[in-house]
Amino acid sequence: MAIKKLIIRGIILLIFSINAYPSLSQMQNCSKNSDGAITDMNGNYCLLTPDTYTNTFYFVGLCQTPPTVQNFRTVCSPLFQSNEGKLVTITPNIKVNLVDEVSIEEGIYPYAAILISKTQKFSISKKFSPARTGKTGTGEWCWTLEGNSVDPNFDSSDKNTWVADCGPTPPTTVGQSFYSPNAFSPLGVWSPSFTSSTAETSYTAHILLSDETPTSGNSGNYFSFPEATYALGLQTFNTPVTISPNTSGIDTGFLLTNAFDVHHSASGEIPRFTPENWAFKVLSTN
Repeated sequence: MAIKKLIIRGIILLIFSINAYPSLSQMQNCSKNSDGAITDMNGNYCLLTPDTYTNTFYFVGLCQTPPTVQNFRTVCSPLFQSNEGKLVTITPNIKVNLVDEVSIEEGIYPYAAILISKTQKFSISKKFSPARTGKTGTGEWCWTLEGNSVDPNFDSSDKNTWVADCGPTPPTTVGQSFYSPNAFSPLGVWSPSFTSSTAETSYTAHILLSDETPTSGNSGNYFSFPEATYALGLQTFNTPVTISPNTSGIDTGFLLTNAFDVHHSASGEIPRFTPENWAFKVLSTN
């Protein structure tokens, strides 16, 4: 029997929903009081959910054979692709439409690939108890400022480099901090990639240059890695995605819940918020 070609009419949605992608079991969350204010940093390691997440998407595809950096564009069926990229801002529980129609062969897809900008932006505003101190103020509310939150030159003793502020009332404007790595440091050494897993998937993230080739450098020196352009995620699903004649849509969900960390000093200072965990999943809707 010949493989059928499906035209899935409707929408391909990127779902960025707290409920759709709950926290991972190994994560520690912040302790809160009855007012919802964060009270306990769990040993200065407190994971939380951002208000917004922004990135540029270039490729999202499902794959029937394992994708690699070199072949993901040829072995994966694209759900979305754009040379120029599409800038998307995600908020919890809101679906963002990428494309209205996609053509894909029915079958079983155990793998996925996603190519995005290496620069991810995020905004966070949270209430704390007792009050904390940020770059210019002190209060129960703390939030992100514009700036690089994961700069290797970041110096928590120098407030000029801080990218978080605090005050007594909720902020009227929340800045977007950003993370734009040229290499990862998952084990304390610099690397062009890292591998991790969740209860649902295992994945490898790669930093790529502008020609989509892997970056390289000295593992002991971040600044030996050249300026990169993309981040590529290659994922293996514990439960493969099934495309059938009844499939009406495909949802791609990014991990936002408990995916960011707030850095907190013993003296009650918050110099920055940073991304801590990255993962995505794909679901088909029948």
